[in-house]
Amino acid sequence: ILPDRPTNATQAQMRDFLIKERQVELCGEGQRRVDIVRWGIAGQVLGSKFTANKHELFPKPATELDANKALKQNTGY
Repeated sequence: ILPDRPTNATQAQMRDFLIKERQVELCGEGQRRVDIVRWGIAGQVLGSKFTANKHELFPKPATELDANKALKQNTGY
């Protein structure tokens, strides 16, 4: 259970509160990875399981690359 929204919070305190709130509210809904990448904290949260400039994007499916020769695979895949 999270505490009530902080009052008179600094920007950093409010950001930390919102990060924790989304983690609890969206547990099991598949949004965590998207959030931590968007916030730029994936390296801190995932540690060695996250490679910067690679894991921000998913690989493009081979079927899409085969169907459209103008597409290029995302870097690192």
